[in-house]
Amino acid sequence: MDDAHSAADQAYSRSTPNKNPNPNPKRSLILASQQQLEDRAYYVQLWRAVTRLSISRRAWRERLADMLRDYQGELLYAPGVPYQIPFVDDIFGNDHDMRWMGYYLKADVSGNHPLIISRHLERLRLLDLYVRIYQDMSE
Repeated sequence: MDDAHSAADQAYSRSTPNKNPNPNPKRSLILASQQQLEDRAYYVQLWRAVTRLSISRRAWRERLADMLRDYQGELLYAPGVPYQIPFVDDIFGNDHDMRWMGYYLKADVSGNHPLIISRHLERLRLLDLYVRIYQDMSE
């Protein structure tokens, strides 16, 4: 692994809120903050985690909706304020073909970094949440 990958992986690991070691599915997850989502290293690591899932751009809308519907725990902002679960359709709007997701998933010429940097924080927050819930379920 090159230094760029290593630095991004370490930054993501450090900035990802601590996992609860309790296997109880009714646990709480702290959402990524705006500062985390705007951090370049965190963004790159999130992009890598999302692209490793190999989910087609069109399947993401349903996957995110299923995740929000099926998660049994609490979703909280960092100070413990409950997250008001949004409708995925409200977050992605009229993008029924998930074109934004297609652009988000594209890599630059190196293949190691995202082609674009998106500032759609709520979309990024849902992707981050999906990755962290998916990782917890698979561990």
